[in-house]
Amino acid sequence: NYKIITKNERVTYSSETGRLQKLEDVVAANYALWKDGRIVFDHATIQQVIHTLHKRFDVAIQVTSPYYNCNTISGNFSDNNINAILSSIQFINEMEYTIKDNTITIALKPCKD
Repeated sequence: NYKIITKNERVTYSSETGRLQKLEDVVAANYALWKDGRIVFDHATIQQVIHTLHKRFDVAIQVTSPYYNCNTISGNFSDNNINAILSSIQFINEMEYTIKDNTITIALKPCKD
């Protein structure tokens, strides 16, 4: 059983099953914007955002609350300032964060009903 992937489609690899899964439509051009210094989130979970920011800015990120995934994050960030990006995400996804030395601490707020 196989599927052909065409332009603007994406699959993810599951290390648990050893298979490709989740065929979904994407805007392929967004995935090349990193070379221009841009960060693009397209319905990303907070875990995906944290992973991206950790790799991009080489900072430690600690989450002191449970992960509440009721909202996803979408946005196109050109600013190379992690504080500006976190401020935007804070506005969208109600969270508190502090930056001390080279560590960011994030506390997510529970989802609203």
